[in-house]
Amino acid sequence: MALDTARLRKSLQMLQNPKEARKNNDNQTGLVKLPKGDYLIRFTTYKYEKSVPFRELHFHYGVGKKSILCPKRMYDENCPICDFAFDIWNNYKASGDESLKETFKAIMPKMRIYAPILVKQSSINQDVVNLKEIKFWGMSQKTYEEVINEIVAADAEGVDVTDPKNGLDFIIKMDTTMGRNDRFQVKSIKSARKPTPLAVGTAKDIESILDTCPNIEDIFKPTSTKEIEEALEIFVDPRKAENDDRKIDSPKKGSVKDFSLFKADRDVDAEIDKKFKMLEDEAEKESEA
Repeated sequence: MALDTARLRKSLQMLQNPKEARKNNDNQTGLVKLPKGDYLIRFTTYKYEKSVPFRELHFHYGVGKKSILCPKRMYDENCPICDFAFDIWNNYKASGDESLKETFKAIMPKMRIYAPILVKQSSINQDVVNLKEIKFWGMSQKTYEEVINEIVAADAEGVDVTDPKNGLDFIIKMDTTMGRNDRFQVKSIKSARKPTPLAVGTAKDIESILDTCPNIEDIFKPTSTKEIEEALEIFVDPRKAENDDRKIDSPKKGSVKDFSLFKADRDVDAEIDKKFKMLEDEAEKESEA
């Protein structure tokens, strides 16, 4: 099946015009991380939806020990964290307390994009090079935009970058970020202009490589409403974690957050969905600034 560039263009428009439009939960074995260095990778088709390899996932970070897939953004279901964020936002608007605004921004869902790749070369980290296995690599929205632009440019020349016979590799330069040696970001990413096969071998060999692509739903699994509520309860009152064997982390320990005023009556309807998107867009834009 051909790469659906029309859907990718739509994603790019939403990223560039949001008003118009890190860690993981469970199984890490299907993921690959690229530390500082230069890499040659190949974006491949996604075994379970071949027309669009990129998976746009929305996570809540910092509420609990693990990142949490947002039930609202991912499955259009009720999300206790989003409800809580709305309450914080309303209280911020009423009080002008900037700390509430920062808390709102911190717990609102943030999008991260994952794509199946084959790491073909690395300048310093041979541990990630594997010419026989597909893994998912996570990227920021900014990198996603750059990749889509490269894909669209190649498509204009009649090239499907994910084609296993005549696709394009991507050259990536990774660097450290935030002054830390354990966090990395994309410094640059560009596609090669000369089409190449995915790997050396017969068509059957290449098909066997593509067949190793993991299911993203096996890597990132939903968190139950009960677990989300428990994590949120400890986020509000970190002292409750002291006698909790789950040892859920919180970004601010040692004090009870007074959120008693943050109760609001809400109808789950189209107006709330519209407000949610507006607030999410604002939070994401400020966090990227």
